[in-house]
Amino acid sequence: MSLRTWRLICTATIALMLAAGLAACGSTKAPGAGGQPNPGTSSSSSSAPPTATSPGTTPSPARSSPAEPSAADQLAGFFAAAEAADSQLRQVAALVNEGVGPVSMTFPPATLAAVGALSTEETVRAIPAGLPAELLRQALLVYSDLESRTTSLSGIRMFRADHPLKLGSQEGKYVYGCLGNGGPAAARFGTDLAALRTAALASPPVTPAAPDSRAAAELAVRIQDIGLRNSGCMSCGGFVATTLAPVVWTSQSGGTINGIRFQVTYHAGTGWQAAIWAC
Repeated sequence: MSLRTWRLICTATIALMLAAGLAACGSTKAPGAGGQPNPGTSSSSSSAPPTATSPGTTPSPARSSPAEPSAADQLAGFFAAAEAADSQLRQVAALVNEGVGPVSMTFPPATLAAVGALSTEETVRAIPAGLPAELLRQALLVYSDLESRTTSLSGIRMFRADHPLKLGSQEGKYVYGCLGNGGPAAARFGTDLAALRTAALASPPVTPAAPDSRAAAELAVRIQDIGLRNSGCMSCGGFVATTLAPVVWTSQSGGTINGIRFQVTYHAGTGWQAAIWAC
């Protein structure tokens, strides 16, 4: 057989076998980089999928149906803000832990500045008014996780960076106790956020309430209640809102939450301001 005839037969064989998903003319590897399965085929292996394709081949684009509209669309900003706050809290908590020794605590200026920069305001702003009760409960739970952790670190801000704080002192016991208050909230944050995301994806889209609505005013009261339970009356974290506190309106501008009197005022451009007489 001539060399030219052999080449023609080999070329034809390659064309036929590639169409069938095989290799020919001396190669025993299936098409794909390094003998990996073709893009688009399933594999029971736990190894990562190949990142390159065979020369001359183009992987087929993945087909997926568009996501159905859901309440997750209205909560997208909240998810992003909560995840950013969680990441910042973990970084700051690591800095604080470095300053805790066996008999005293010392927090350098950089640590105190990092603690002072903590805030849950972006997360609060991203909660839309008018959520259904269960979604509202879960969103406030996630927020309270973050608020509990933030306020648990607030105690160290009252002390100078160059002044070691003995653990056995009255102030040291207070600060050390505060630092432990954020632990339970940190442990449950990921689960709480995932539960809210799942619930939001399964819920129909929500039309946010108007900024001057009763729903927006009530949201402001609930947020203020969570904040005070974590930081008011010498508190320093430790409260998570697993249930919706009962709100009773007794007038257009006030009522009670958990039996405690509140008053709200509306300011155009900034929204509702809530005052709770808790202490």
